[in-house]
Amino acid sequence: MPQTVVLPGPAPWGFRLSGGIDFNQPLIITRSRNSLMVSTGV
Repeated sequence: MPQTVVLPGPAPWGFRLSGGIDFNQPLIITRSRNSLMVSTGV
């Protein structure tokens, strides 16, 4: 079942995907707390 996720505000948004059909778990999308780590790839 397709879902639409709207990310308000300017990039980088910094989010993490976990679970999903490959793991037989619901897909969970969480926002990263430190956008600096996300933008630098740390």
